[in-house]
This record gives sequence, structure tokens and C-alpha cells, in this order.
Amino acid sequence: MNKVIIFIILNLVLVCLAEDYLGPIELNNRLSYFGGFDYVKLDQSGYSCYMGNFLFDRSFYEFRLDNAQNKESSLRFSLPQPIKTDSVFPNSSYYERGTWQSKKEYNFDYLYLSSNKNYTYKEKLGMLVHPRKLLLFDKNFLLFSSDEGLRWSGANPRVVSVRSSSSLVEGNKDYNGQNTIQFSSTDNIPWVEGIDGQGIGEWFEIETVTWNWPVDFLLISNGYVDFSKPYLYEYNSRIKKMRIQIEEHDIDFEVVLTDTPQFQEIRLPKKIDDGETVIRFTILDVYSGSKWEDTCLNLVIPMGDRS
Repeated sequence: MNKVIIFIILNLVLVCLAEDYLGPIELNNRLSYFGGFDYVKLDQSGYSCYMGNFLFDRSFYEFRLDNAQNKESSLRFSLPQPIKTDSVFPNSSYYERGTWQSKKEYNFDYLYLSSNKNYTYKEKLGMLVHPRKLLLFDKNFLLFSSDEGLRWSGANPRVVSVRSSSSLVEGNKDYNGQNTIQFSSTDNIPWVEGIDGQGIGEWFEIETVTWNWPVDFLLISNGYVDFSKPYLYEYNSRIKKMRIQIEEHDIDFEVVLTDTPQFQEIRLPKKIDDGETVIRFTILDVYSGSKWEDTCLNLVIPMGDRS
């Protein structure tokens, strides 16, 4: 118990220091990005579970992994080499500090990490970044989603359900956009419309619930985003022009998206702050894929302004 209490106190101190005293980070001039994460995976052969956090400052990063266990190496994640043994790993912990740099490859952004020690747990992670949100992907697996910080943790609106006019089904995989509400510790799977052609007129909608913050703007990541197979972005079509509707608030406007997988901020014409709200996105025009006509939308995240 004392170990857990000390761990929590250290994390709170790190957040307070980062938010109050650190200068701008290179990525979008934010002071810092911080967040905890956990993952549990069970199957017939074993289990994997971990909990930890990342902190990114303008010149360094810190990574902590606590209570990590992995009974079967074929399961979702790998443990850091320094804490691996030949048996089950009860209450294992790991700490790493080092430097980072961002690079663009195939129009995707990647974060390269280098530990101050002779071992780095994750040397390359895919990155979607905005001044208010940082997502890091281990190949196509979402490893980390930043919190707003200690003062604003959990305040943002959240997506509770998604619906669409159609979705592509290939084998056992349904590209129905569920990762919009299940994007923590899951494979990143976009919404892909399911009709012949490029899906003009097809729609995707999210139902949001506002908490302490309203919905003031949307973060949209366009196209098919897979950091282990970045060519899939160009192979498939992306949304060029979309219609955004919120019927109960008489909101109806059109927006042209840039042809990039990186986050784009779309401001709503007015604040949405009355509980459950349905936001619909309709495809009006596309950037054509070089190989397939399927039109893809990676993520939609509703956000509220901080005051």
C-alpha cells in the first residue's frame, strides 16, 4: 500500500511541476503532455495486464510502468527487457527517462524515444497531436492517450455511441468506427463506408455526453490511419468535403478537410452543453484513393474549451 501511495504522490508532483513551471513543448506549444494508461487482456492461454504513465516535456520524457504482468508472450504487449524473467511477474515496475524527437514519414508523424540508459522500451511510436490531445500508437495499437492534466482530468465530453449509414465488412472485421468510443488500448480501425463507389452521401454520427465542459470543437483525423502500414492512407479515399449537422441545435454547415491524417480542429458555430447530443458527418466529396474507392474516417473526438 505504501508503495502505491508513493507512486501516486510522485505522479501528482510531476504533473504539477510540468503544468506550472515548464516552458513550451515543441509540439504545438503545449506545456506538457501527461497521462496514465492501463490494459488488461485475457484469453484461454493466459493474461496480460499493466498500468503506467507517460510525461512529455519540451526536452525530455518520463515513462513509468507499474504492476506489469504478462503470463503469455503471445498476448497484447511486451514487458520492458529489464523486468523480464522466466516466471510470472508480480508487481513489477519500470522507470525510464530520456529524450524525444518527432519525424515525418509517409505524411505520418512519428515520435522517436531514446532512453538515458542502454535500453529503450519503445523507440518509435506513431503520433496524432493537438495542443489539447496526444495519442501514441505502437504500430496499429493505441498505447497512450494524454489526459488534460491534473486540474482538468475527466472533464471533456465523451462519445457514448456511434452509428452510420453503412460500413465495410471484410471477413470478421467490421469497419464501423467503434474505435471512436473504444480507442483506449485497442487496434486503431477507421470507419469505412460500405457502398459501391466513394460513398458520397453516406454518413457517420456520434452521440456525445457533455460533462463539466461543453462541445466547442471537434478533432478529426482523416483517412485510414495505420502506423505500421502508412501506405493504406493513400491506397484508400479520404474525406475532402463534409457536412456537419446537429439537428437539436439547428447547426448545419460544410467544411473542407485537408488531406492529412493529423488532427484537424473544426470549430462549431455555437457551444453545445445540454447533455446528450448527436453529431452527424456526411461525405460530400473525397480525395480519391490510389488503389481503392473506399472512403475512410479515422477518428472524431469532441472537445470543450478551457476557461
